Amino acid sequence: MEDSGREKLRGQTSNNAADDAVKNAGNQDANIDFDSAKIGKNKKEEHFKNIEGAEERARAAERAKEEAKRAAEKAQERADKIQAKIDETPLQKKARLKKTGIIVGIVAALLIVAGIFLMLRIKEDTKSVDQIKEEITAFAQEVNIIAQSGSYESVEEARGMYLKKISSTRGKQKFYYTISYAKFCASHKLGMDECNKYLEEAFLLIEDEQQSLDYEDARCFVYARYGSEKYKLECVNQENANEE
Repeated sequence: MEDSGREKLRGQTSNNAADDAVKNAGNQDANIDFDSAKIGKNKKEEHFKNIEGAEERARAAERAKEEAKRAAEKAQERADKIQAKIDETPLQKKARLKKTGIIVGIVAALLIVAGIFLMLRIKEDTKSVDQIKEEITAFAQEVNIIAQSGSYESVEEARGMYLKKISSTRGKQKFYYTISYAKFCASHKLGMDECNKYLEEAFLLIEDEQQSLDYEDARCFVYARYGSEKYKLECVNQENANEE
């Protein structure tokens, strides 16, 4: 009975050992497969990195080649210019110096013109209101003489002179030329819409109280010439209120 038990135990131990051996073998195979897959993946990644590195090196080499080529071309251009000066005849040298002198003269003339223009612009911008009004009064007399015949052509010529002045000035000058044109527009009946258009433009240019008063004067002048109801409502009533 005891022998039978020992034999049974030995049989079980033998079977367990066999099972463990089979399991170990399976695990080893699995580990081998896993390691093989990992090695294959690493080799692929390394392969792609090598390709990318080679492409980047190739691009860098190409850029360096292009830069070296451009540098060589510039150096050759400088050398050619120097050699051309060395090889030029006295006549060619004289012609080159003459051409250089002409270019320098043109640049100097342009700088002088620009300087004069800047000085005139500064002078225009620093004019007092009284000076501007005197200038515009003289201008208005001139254009009214042109337009006094009343013909379409003469009025259009005078109108064109005003619009040219408006477009070529700025600041206070532009404001006063604009309200002067609004008055001209009303005097020669060029249309209420036309007059209002330039009154609106003048309104946007107002910078101080004096300009605001001059604007109101021009606006009431236009309304009075056209017999507009606005004259009574916005000008006469305002004048009466001011007197009171």
